Amino acid sequence: MKKVNLERQKLIALSQALKDEVENNPELIDLVGLGVNELLMLRYKKDTSAKHFKTFNEWKSEGFIVNKGESAYRVWGKPLKAKSKKEDAQPEEEQAQYKLWPMCCLFNETQISKLPDQSESSIGGTDGLNPFVCENYEDKQAARKDRLIERAEKKAAQSDELWQKGRSYVEDIPFGQPILVGHHSERHHRKAIERSQAAASKSVALSNEADKLERRAASVGRHGIQSDDPKAIEKLKGKLKALEKSQETMKQANKALRNGDDEALQNLGLNAAQIQEIKKPDFAGRVGFAPYVLSNNNAEIRRTQKRIAELEALRGKAPLSYTCNDYKIYIDDGRVHIHFEEGKPSAAVRQLLSKTYSFKFSRYSGTWVRKATANSVAIASRVINALQSMAAIYEPA
Repeated sequence: MKKVNLERQKLIALSQALKDEVENNPELIDLVGLGVNELLMLRYKKDTSAKHFKTFNEWKSEGFIVNKGESAYRVWGKPLKAKSKKEDAQPEEEQAQYKLWPMCCLFNETQISKLPDQSESSIGGTDGLNPFVCENYEDKQAARKDRLIERAEKKAAQSDELWQKGRSYVEDIPFGQPILVGHHSERHHRKAIERSQAAASKSVALSNEADKLERRAASVGRHGIQSDDPKAIEKLKGKLKALEKSQETMKQANKALRNGDDEALQNLGLNAAQIQEIKKPDFAGRVGFAPYVLSNNNAEIRRTQKRIAELEALRGKAPLSYTCNDYKIYIDDGRVHIHFEEGKPSAAVRQLLSKTYSFKFSRYSGTWVRKATANSVAIASRVINALQSMAAIYEPA
C-alpha cells in the first residue's frame, strides 16, 4: 500500500499545482471554475496527445486489455462522506466533510491492445499477460479498501438513522413514565417501547457490521504475500533471504555466547542493548536464542521454499480453458472464472458453486470466481464434471 499512498500524495500535489496555475495565470482565465478532474484531464491530454481515457474494466468491456507495465493516469473518484461528529451540524457542513477521496486509474488508447479470444490464448495470453496473476494489483487493493470503507459508511449512516428513529417512537413519553396498566394509553405505550427497542437492536447490529467492515478495510494489504500479486515470487525470495540470514545470525550468536566472544557478537551487527538482552537467561535458564526459536524459523524457511516452488510451478502451467454451449471456465487476472452464457444459473448450480466449491459471484466481472491456486485449479476440473452431470444449468422457462 506504500505505492498507493505515494501516488495519492503525487495526485494531491498535481491537483494543487494545477489550481494555483489557473488562478495565477491571466491567460488561463477561461479555465477558472473548472473542477480538479477536468483540469487533470486537460493536462493528461496535452501531455500524451491522447483523446480517450477509460478505466481498466471499461477498456476490457470494449474488448481491449491494458498493456503490461503501463502506468495509470490518476484522477479523483467519488468522495466517501464521513459521519458528522457535530449533533447540530448543518446539511452544508455535513456535505463538506469526507472521510476519503478515492483515486480512479485511467488509461488511454496508446496503452491498450486488442483482447485476444480466450480460445486462442496460450500461457499468459498472446499479449504476454500471465493469467495466474492479478494485473494492477496495487490499484485493485486500494479500490477494494475504498469499497469496504464506503460500505462501512453506509452501514453507519443506516445505524444512526435507525437509532434516531427508535428515539422518535418514545420521545413524546415523559422520561420515567411507567406503563399505566388499564389506562387507554397502555397499548400505545407498549407498542412504542417495542418499536423503539426493535429499531435500537437493528441499529446496534448495523453498527457492528460497520465496525467489521472498517476492520476489513484496515486489514487490506496486511495479510502477507498474496499468490495473485505479480511480485509474489520476488517478495517470497526476499523473505526467504531474510529468514536464512536471520537463521545464520542466531546460530553464530549462540556460538559466540558459548565462547564468551563479545567481539564476534558485535561483528554480527548486534548493538550493546541487544547483546545484553540475549545474555539474560530465559524461564529455563537458557541464554542466547532458544532451540525452539531456531526450529520455528527453520520451519518458516521450509514453508517459504515450498511456496516459491508451488507458485513457480503454477505460473508455468497452461491455463485451464473449457467452453460449452451453457458456460465457459477459464483463468484470468489471478482468478478461476465461470461464466454462464445465458445469465443466472439455477438454484442447484448456485448452491453447488457457493457451498460445495466456495466460488463467489463477482458483480464486477459478471462471473463466478475463486482465486487461482493449485487447489482451485484442481477443483475447477471437478466443477466441470459436476456441471456435466446436472440435468439442467438454468431454471426451466
